[in-house]
Amino acid sequence: MAAPKLTEKERHFRSLIAERETSGLSLARFARSRGIPEGTFSWWCAEVRRRDELRRAEKSDEASRAGAISFVPVRIVADDAPPTTAPRASSRFEVILPGGARVRVPESADEESVARVLRAVVATC
Repeated sequence: MAAPKLTEKERHFRSLIAERETSGLSLARFARSRGIPEGTFSWWCAEVRRRDELRRAEKSDEASRAGAISFVPVRIVADDAPPTTAPRASSRFEVILPGGARVRVPESADEESVARVLRAVVATC
């Protein structure tokens, strides 16, 4: 089920919930001090948590459908930086991305790993 659109009422209760969390008051005392029935305030606290969970799940699903990026270690060096290791004679090819980032792909790399690395580098450049 999709999370409902953020409404003015939800914004209002989110603000009250944040205020209550910093007030140090119990839920009942805070609700009473604002003239809100305790049951209503308690329901909104639970509802906000539920909606947050739904929104997080939706974002996670969207990321999965979009080919979520998993991060892999990447070291980026300036073009003029001296190499820290000898050039790899076994590199199959080198990808030079817009902006100058280079990705050297070893002969042993599989297609899926190369695609993951390239998506991660492009997303951060």
